[in-house]
Amino acid sequence: MKDRRCFWASFFSTLCLIILACGVIMVDYQTTKVGFGERQPMILVQVSEEKTTLSLHVLGMGGEWDITKLDHWTQRAESAVITAVDEGRKLLKEIELQKAYK
Repeated sequence: MKDRRCFWASFFSTLCLIILACGVIMVDYQTTKVGFGERQPMILVQVSEEKTTLSLHVLGMGGEWDITKLDHWTQRAESAVITAVDEGRKLLKEIELQKAYK
């Protein structure tokens, strides 16, 4: 019983900290947008033919990272998943039991 209380106390504390951080970030973004007229988004992904970049601007800090390899990896993973789903549908159409239940 004591272990559960520790778990739930730490879970609730962590959740509160995450919500607080999200609130501070949103207030900073809205204040910058209203007070200074900046329309730059917090997170911006720019895709061009040769590279993909991620720009992050939060709480007055910012950075830009090259995520081209990650973009290529996600495109390959997406095409693999789509192919697997299509092949699965073809297999289900071939099974006689599936036709009997339709």
